[in-house]
Amino acid sequence: MLANALSLLRIALAPVVLYSLREDGGQAGLGTLALLGLAGATDLLDGIAARRLGQVSRLGRVLDPVADKILILSVCAALVAWRSFPAWLLLLQLARDAAILGTGAFLLRRRRVMSPSLAGKAATWAMFLTILAYMAAPGEPPGSSWLQGITAGLLLLSAMGYARRLIAFLREADPGAEPVR
Repeated sequence: MLANALSLLRIALAPVVLYSLREDGGQAGLGTLALLGLAGATDLLDGIAARRLGQVSRLGRVLDPVADKILILSVCAALVAWRSFPAWLLLLQLARDAAILGTGAFLLRRRRVMSPSLAGKAATWAMFLTILAYMAAPGEPPGSSWLQGITAGLLLLSAMGYARRLIAFLREADPGAEPVR
């Protein structure tokens, strides 16, 4: 399936992006930016391929977000180590992603998969843009406080949305459960 191959390519590109970034001394050259752009393009294209080619699968619905998390978290960690990327933003991303992966594993055991939310997709792309800004600009990128704030807000918004959806699922799974007020 083309869609799953694109997600696997994104996972394979993560260490290549990191190596290229390291070779550039922590500030991305054109090659590193092109690799990151290619990785970002696979994120867009895998969803398009899955829908248009009728390749939506349970594996793809798990593989795509896992590929996103591997790429984003690894590049963010490298930028914390090699550049002035804010560690608190990496920790926020890590906490949200750990909760989503834990929830995903819980739901998979019940043969369910939670589809990504619009806020989750927006948070992923906001983080991607924040990463690009820190990779491309020498020192602190212009507007970085705005990028950080928007990204953090979207991460929190998406985390709350996923939590609400999990609670709704748990209430459905237990018909005798009463809402806590």
